[in-house]
Order: sequence, then structure tokens, then C-alpha cells
Amino acid sequence: MSPADAETARLLEKLDRVPDLLEEARREEEQKGGDRYAIRDRLAQEYRDQQRPFLLAQPFRHHEKCSTGEHGFGAVDYELIVPQGRGLFGARERSAKFKARELHEVREHGAALPPKLAELLRALP
Repeated sequence: MSPADAETARLLEKLDRVPDLLEEARREEEQKGGDRYAIRDRLAQEYRDQQRPFLLAQPFRHHEKCSTGEHGFGAVDYELIVPQGRGLFGARERSAKFKARELHEVREHGAALPPKLAELLRALP
């Protein structure tokens, strides 16, 4: 494994540990009922208040294929949000947006992580 591959694997492990709030909201919706998007928004505020990083996912109805055309999957836009405390004008946070297709390319086809996402993941403990 090359140093670049080892770093990518380490960064993907970090990403996998970040809670996907839509998944958490789906579980809560199944247990207690309610609207998963309203639950996701409430959870996002709780995570911001606790200064904890989280993923926001926005799924779409259409499907995408990877660059090779051999894999198909649901289209999802993600945003990794890392709260940075409060500033003069309210909460500060850093974020990186990426797509499920980009993540698939990294995991399955050896592509590099989007630069902004990699930078943000490097900053996480």
C-alpha cells in the first residue's frame, strides 16, 4: 500500500466514524414516528450545540453510475460539517460538500478524495 493509499484509508475511517444524521433520523422515525427531515434538522442543531462533527445527506430519486459504468447507486449529496465554536456573528463551522458518486470512486476505483473533504478530515481528531 502506498503512503497516499494509507492516508486515504485513514481518512475514510475517520469519515466512517462521523454520524450521518439522516440515518439517525430514519432510525428515530421508525421508533417514534415523525418527519425524518425535521428530526435530522433537530439533530444537526444538537450536534452544533455540542461542537460535534456530522454528515448531512440529501438523497435524490435518480440513480447514478460510476465512471466505469459498472456500478449504479442512488444519488446522494453529502455535507460534512465541523462546528468551530461561536464567532461575532453566531456559530462558525467548516464544511465540505461531496457526492455519493465521488465517495464510490474513492472506495471502489482508487480515486483521490476531493481536496476540501480530505483537508477537513485531516483536521479531525
